[in-house]
Amino acid sequence: MSLALYGHPFSSYTQKVLIALYENAIPFEFRCIGPQTPEHAAEWLRRWPLHKFPLLVDGDRNVAETSIIIEYLQLAHPGPASLVPADPAAALEVRFLDRFFDLHVMNGVRHAVNGALTGDDAKRREGLALATEQLELAYAWLDGQLGGRAWATGPGLTG
Repeated sequence: MSLALYGHPFSSYTQKVLIALYENAIPFEFRCIGPQTPEHAAEWLRRWPLHKFPLLVDGDRNVAETSIIIEYLQLAHPGPASLVPADPAAALEVRFLDRFFDLHVMNGVRHAVNGALTGDDAKRREGLALATEQLELAYAWLDGQLGGRAWATGPGLTG
């Protein structure tokens, strides 16, 4: 059964799934969503009309949302790298930090990118200001919590 991943290489959410796939040497086909590949976009939208990526296709099964895809891979296609710790308390920390990076880091970055993409200088400045405010708070918290760690969740890939 072959896997297909719909996404874009500039997407941090797609990158997280790619890390999970590559860490466990799971074979898959990457289907980039972009103007050069309209056939991928059409199939992706047929499978996931919410217009969000990444989307993992495993046979007839569509698995959406980065964190769910990663946990699905651990269950359905396990490999040598543990993607979520077996210990429930350690797993909670991994899940929390996953959400923290998505909600408080990447959402901040998204404001700056979206403002810049408008081409409107006022919107660019507004997006950058909002991103700066959010990221300074998030990074300050992360520095206090994770100082001295090689990996966010502990000594290994997932602690």
